[in-house]
Amino acid sequence: MSSEPLLSVKAGGEYVELAAGGFWTASHAASLETLIAPHTQVSACARSLSIDMTGVQAFDTFGAWLLEKLLRSWRGKGLEANIVGLAEHYKGLFREVERTNSAPLEKRKSRLTQPLWWMESLGRRVEKLAYTLVPFLNMAGATSANTAPISTLWIWSVCWCCVKSAC
Repeated sequence: MSSEPLLSVKAGGEYVELAAGGFWTASHAASLETLIAPHTQVSACARSLSIDMTGVQAFDTFGAWLLEKLLRSWRGKGLEANIVGLAEHYKGLFREVERTNSAPLEKRKSRLTQPLWWMESLGRRVEKLAYTLVPFLNMAGATSANTAPISTLWIWSVCWCCVKSAC
């Protein structure tokens, strides 16, 4: 059997049936994305999607993510989308990917990642401060560069006058 990912389509009225096969892995990312892309757009008459994963020989996180993305695009429009025939040893991986992507962003931040979020926030604030301060410092530098020779000249002339009058 071929290791290339496969996806055949059978559409009829209100349902779309997809049959998957081959390797659904990151090493076939370009092929998989090309196969999946047309099916993320829901047709006007379709009401349900069924994906038969019986023919899938290899399945990794990338394949699980694409499959979940396809289901999410249908379910997000209030339509029915189901998977059938996914091998038992791949179901745990798919459930984990599905659980991760379905959680709101705020819930995805665990206590362990809080310091990282804090550091990212601090970095973004420092960056904003730098963008605010740089024009000000440029202006201050330009002003002092233009006035420094005048003030230096004035100081030397005052000192020279003091030295001259002391003599």
